[in-house]
Amino acid sequence: MKKEIIAAVLLAVLAVNIISLLVLISKDRTTRRKKSGAVTRLLAILSFIGGSAGVLAGLMLRPGMRTRERVRTAAAAASVWAILLLGGLWLLPKIRHSSEEETSARITTPEVITTEATTETFSETQPPTTTPAPTTTAPTTTTEAPTKRFEQPAYVSLISIGDMLMHPPVSALAIQPDGSYDYRFIFEPIQPFIDQADIAIVNNEVPFGGNEIGLQDYPLFNIVTELGDEEVRAGFDVVLCATNHVLDQNVAGLENTMNYWKQHPQVTVLGVHETEEDQYKIKIVEKNGIRIAMFNYTYGINSYGVPKDRPYLVDLLREEDKEKIRAELEQAEKEADFTIVFPHWGYEYHLVENDDQRNWATFFTECGADLIIGTHPHVLQPVRAITSPNGNQSLCYYSIGNYISAQDETFSVLGGMPKITLEADDEGTRIVANDIQYFVTHYDANIGTPHVVLLENYTQEEASRHGIVVNNLPGNGYNVYYPFSVDMLHRIVAQVEGRLADAAIDPSVQTQPAPPPPPETPAPAPETPAPQPETPAPAPETPAPEPETPAPAPETPAPEPETPAPEPDTPAPEQDTPAPEPDTPAPEQDTPAPEPDTPAPEQDTPAPEPDTPAPEQDTPAPEQGTPEDTPAADAP
Repeated sequence: MKKEIIAAVLLAVLAVNIISLLVLISKDRTTRRKKSGAVTRLLAILSFIGGSAGVLAGLMLRPGMRTRERVRTAAAAASVWAILLLGGLWLLPKIRHSSEEETSARITTPEVITTEATTETFSETQPPTTTPAPTTTAPTTTTEAPTKRFEQPAYVSLISIGDMLMHPPVSALAIQPDGSYDYRFIFEPIQPFIDQADIAIVNNEVPFGGNEIGLQDYPLFNIVTELGDEEVRAGFDVVLCATNHVLDQNVAGLENTMNYWKQHPQVTVLGVHETEEDQYKIKIVEKNGIRIAMFNYTYGINSYGVPKDRPYLVDLLREEDKEKIRAELEQAEKEADFTIVFPHWGYEYHLVENDDQRNWATFFTECGADLIIGTHPHVLQPVRAITSPNGNQSLCYYSIGNYISAQDETFSVLGGMPKITLEADDEGTRIVANDIQYFVTHYDANIGTPHVVLLENYTQEEASRHGIVVNNLPGNGYNVYYPFSVDMLHRIVAQVEGRLADAAIDPSVQTQPAPPPPPETPAPAPETPAPQPETPAPAPETPAPEPETPAPAPETPAPEPETPAPEPDTPAPEQDTPAPEPDTPAPEQDTPAPEPDTPAPEQDTPAPEPDTPAPEQDTPAPEQGTPEDTPAADAP
């Protein structure tokens, strides 16, 4: 009986030994430094070997031993195992603490980079005259500053442009007769804004993978370094490189990109790193005495992905990176006066941010971010003030869209450029003015010669010649759903700015046609389209006739069939029954059958009006026919 008890005790000791090994391994996974991980694994192995050897020795002693001797031998083996285990557990916290201190020390050593402005716009002693945008109230995001740093308030102005999505057609105007490239035309429309800003930021969506590779299109992009030359010449101070396309030309392409920017040390490069040590350096741009910490992260990488043995190459926005990001942002709060995060995130082609973006924006704000400027969706998304649970505040531009591209969706040719002014004094640093400049990527038939035009200067005559209209590009349904026009571009801007909060322009959430034009245009539109330069061109398209038809519908049936001329193929079934929507979602047209743009009285007396409302019902049909939930076609 005694032998069985001893064997059971020894087996229990062996089980505890195995459990301790698993615990040590699980703790090892939480360590952040490879060196400490190796030491922990060594302790675990020694503990396992020592304990197992002792237990096995106790179990395998010769049968002739007395019970007392057997117990003594087993106890000695267990003691050796216990000493090794306790020693490992005692050393482990010290090793982990030392590792964390080393990591913290590396993060707390910021890399301070001072950039020079091309033109000083605002005096350090006089506040700027820029008026805050009426669309979003900028929160007062204050970071405590050391006392007596500023004898007088200091100001910094900055601008940021979105995705440089360099499809080969974008380079058509850059290619010279001798085969060289001149990208000067790309930034000419916004050159005055770059010259006036203290800090200008550009998001390089695609890598400089190597000029020998040449121009490469989706899915594995590449652009020549002459684009970088033009960005330097134009005066950009900060380049964002953490995007989902940064490794399109593999690690060698990223190394070529970083090697190019090393030739221009005056430009701060964010989001990519040559070494692990560099990843832990906080990039701080100092201007007019104001220190601004900047971070750039991407949700993920297409194509090859980040090599497992070099995870430091690209700053990623993943759940497992949260503690690293938190440490960086919290340290930036101590080292800098203001913190900006540039995340590459969100769903492509959605005009409204998703839950993941909202959660990250709250997290950034909680950790100390004062301003968030997002990219990647290739469309504009709302600008919102964020308040985190701990009371911190930030201003968030969820997406500023493309700067230039060859995409063929109405939404994707519209982009924005935030214009921010910061004020700093001994009380802290805050946003005192925020605005946004909009622009359109215009190109002709067959996506020829894309170039940027400021939205305020873009005319309906130009819009009528846009390649989207000329080619009747179907895209993924957006261009059928929302015909391209200056009016539609302004509608998108209005939604982004919150002035059309109920418009629901985003196809992923839209259930009814877009609303009529703003109040200033609908009254004269039905009778006198000519005097309205901003609305005549949309008239032949589907949305514009909607506000024009309701009033004259009973009296002037003849001109109405002319506007829906593209849909004479289905009048017969519509005339036969008052429910003419076999091609549209039944739930939407059955309940609001009087159609959203036609007064209810027409349906109250259907007998006298069976013919006239039928064409009116037909106009929104193309809009209701393609309610895409997710855009799948335009992955870039």
